[in-house]
Amino acid sequence: VGNLKSEKLGFKKLWHILIVDDNKVNLLVAKKMVKKFGADVTTVESGQEAIDLVKMNDYDMVLMDIQMPELDGHETTRLLRKMNFMKPIVALSANAYGEDIQNSLDSGMNDHIQKPFTEKQLFERVNKFFE
Repeated sequence: VGNLKSEKLGFKKLWHILIVDDNKVNLLVAKKMVKKFGADVTTVESGQEAIDLVKMNDYDMVLMDIQMPELDGHETTRLLRKMNFMKPIVALSANAYGEDIQNSLDSGMNDHIQKPFTEKQLFERVNKFFE
């Protein structure tokens, strides 16, 4: 019973993470997981909302859906990079062929996580940027 705590996936400090996804269920699942890791989480449903919030707030990371109407994740990432947002941007996408991953990296993203993901997968991929 005493070692259950060590199994808990948690960040070493409070990180501020923005999650961008036009699907409410995906947003809820990702938000629940990331909050469980101990992060302060903000969610938005569009690339434009993400850009507006990044202008006004200091986020440590953005978790970005790729397929969104109007501004997709790649275009949103390019715009964020042009605004000198240099913190990690990680794609959350159902598409994970080599070409999809390369497109994410080419647009300025730092990593690509395939949906659906487990809590452990998400934690490991996100936490590596904070170690």
